[in-house]
Amino acid sequence: MNTKELINLSPEVLLASLKRYIIKYKLKQIDIANVLGVAPGTLSRYLNNKRYPSRHQAEKIREMIKELMEIENGNIDS
Repeated sequence: MNTKELINLSPEVLLASLKRYIIKYKLKQIDIANVLGVAPGTLSRYLNNKRYPSRHQAEKIREMIKELMEIENGNIDS
């Protein structure tokens, strides 16, 4: 794994991006938690920097952010 991939998986970077999308599009945390396969309380702890996601969860969050970016940029249908 190269440095750029590690930075992209950085919990702080991922969670800050996810938090921006939640606020910007008024996404429900329970829906995000369900998609990620975690309990809503776990997602809350991630977003409040009380806990960091595992590498597997970080990859799922990265994929979710990538899809949100594609939707935002009009690259895929919403």
